[in-house]
Amino acid sequence: MSRQLGNYERYSLTRTLLGMPPCVALIAELTHPVEAGDLRQVINTLLARFPLLSCKVVGVDTVEPKFESVEVTPDDVLVVRKEVDEESDPTAFLEVGLAAGKEIDITKGPLWRVVGFEGIAGPSGKLSRVLLVVNHVVSDGSGSKTLFAELLRLVASPASSNTNRIDESTIAFPPTLEETIDVRPSTFHLLRVIAIELLVPKLPAFLRPAPPSPHFPGKPLVHPFIQPTRLLFATIPLSTINKLKTLAKEHGVGTLHPVLHTCLLAAFSSINTSNPPLQINSSSPISVRDPKLGHPTATGNFATPLDWTPPPHLSSPATPFWELAKAYITDLNSPSGRARAKGTMGMMKFTPDGVVELEGGSLETGWETFWRAKRDSENPWSATFEISNLGVIDVGEEEGVKNVTWAQFASPISASMAINAISLRGGALSLTLSWRDGTQTNENINTFWDTFKRILADPDQLSLPTVKISDLVD
Repeated sequence: MSRQLGNYERYSLTRTLLGMPPCVALIAELTHPVEAGDLRQVINTLLARFPLLSCKVVGVDTVEPKFESVEVTPDDVLVVRKEVDEESDPTAFLEVGLAAGKEIDITKGPLWRVVGFEGIAGPSGKLSRVLLVVNHVVSDGSGSKTLFAELLRLVASPASSNTNRIDESTIAFPPTLEETIDVRPSTFHLLRVIAIELLVPKLPAFLRPAPPSPHFPGKPLVHPFIQPTRLLFATIPLSTINKLKTLAKEHGVGTLHPVLHTCLLAAFSSINTSNPPLQINSSSPISVRDPKLGHPTATGNFATPLDWTPPPHLSSPATPFWELAKAYITDLNSPSGRARAKGTMGMMKFTPDGVVELEGGSLETGWETFWRAKRDSENPWSATFEISNLGVIDVGEEEGVKNVTWAQFASPISASMAINAISLRGGALSLTLSWRDGTQTNENINTFWDTFKRILADPDQLSLPTVKISDLVD
């Protein structure tokens, strides 16, 4: 069984081929350690339910790469480790998981791994933490969250995973984003991007328009591609989260997400000391996964990115917090904002293509050539930050899960930092920060992260409708 990759999936393949694999890792601490054998049984069940978990990618140096089914056993997926201090925060385990993801050979498969951690002082074979790492080629963040939830539910009830392997010939690969969602960009968007990306660079210098205003943090101190991903962790208690959600409803923004986004804007303003200040812009993945369109609950790529910059009248430190939050969530939820996000993904169709022979006789496509140029440019960042909020994972204490956290590789061709959020059902909010080491000063990173945590930790300061961004960082 095989299927050609959609453009979204091919973009993830290209990043992998260029040495920047877009991997997602989720880690959970269990109330009761489990046997490695039970985990193998669970993996077998997941392999039967989701065909993309039993595949590799073929034709990676052609313009039509494909998923192809491959025989996968639980031992191809499961890795057991006993090398991380039990007292470490989740980032130590996530770093192990992301390293495992980097080692995945997409031309052989499978494109995911499960890592079980034995407690250093515990009995051999008993796994106290379980981690899932997935290459984005096979699943987006939302699909990976659902896959992890299903894994944890099966771990809590091993008997329910004792099912026979389903014949893969009876199951089709899920459809692509492009087959099921209209992601065509508007004519204006299309012409604008083609002009900026393809035409303007070829004009003589005296005919090129002035470059757009730079966004924060400006050029990286060292090139991101050559630097490792670093992680920081924070947790926000459920009581605090409930207060923030209440304030969100009282001030007309509905949910926690715009509150997190606006707190991030405020935290970045504390280190945006250029005169005049640089623009702060963001990217927010929006899930368009819909079972009515044949999308599976887990695996597959069904997300589109909303790029957002505060309008000029809301860009100063004197901007009211809740006015800024409302402007963001209004655009995020609007038909025009959703169409713009889909159109951004639809632009992948216009990536220059064709097969190119390199020195030494190896082949690559126009996609690798195009995105390598982006990767190696002087300032490859596309945004100040990305906020990937996976929301609530549908497991909790009933399934024997103490906590859950997730992170992703910091991409050298997207945002300068990625903030990754998730919470258990009825549990605290876990946050991680991903960035490329050395690309910004440690002082800036720590000041930003401490400011963000401090704002979230004190909901009372957000209770006034007139509270300004400057009130939170002065």
